[in-house]
Amino acid sequence: MPYGISTTQYFTALASFLAAGIAGSSIVFHMYKPLEGIEKQVEEEKEKLREEFTKYCEKKAGK
Repeated sequence: MPYGISTTQYFTALASFLAAGIAGSSIVFHMYKPLEGIEKQVEEEKEKLREEFTKYCEKKAGK
């Protein structure tokens, strides 16, 4: 135990530190959880853009 710090202060600080670490890891987990399945969404959007571009090119070629 560090010199000059009471037992109560020490354990309060330790508990705060551990709680902050747990909360921080939980926040990071929930931040990146929505990224699951993003590859599928990206492929769907690419396919939509390809279809729109193909339609656009067909219109331009027809004029």
